Amino acid sequence: MSIFDKFKLKGNVTTAIRSDEDIKCIDKSQAEIVFKTQKKRLDEFLKTYGFIKYKGRVYVRWNKIDVLEYIDVQKRKVWL
Repeated sequence: MSIFDKFKLKGNVTTAIRSDEDIKCIDKSQAEIVFKTQKKRLDEFLKTYGFIKYKGRVYVRWNKIDVLEYIDVQKRKVWL
């Protein structure tokens, strides 16, 4: 089982860029709740692989060949 088998992508967006109409349809309070919930799940998942939280939304770990691995989770805010 790979890491990708544990996560299911949701939504029907075919591109990374959303139209103005799509953005207006987003329930921001619901999106915030989902983000926080999934962020907690990600915290626990990455912790099992040796990552530690660094400055809020950043995770780091030293790998087996002594290279620092860095993950930065970004949340894009849309101002309407």
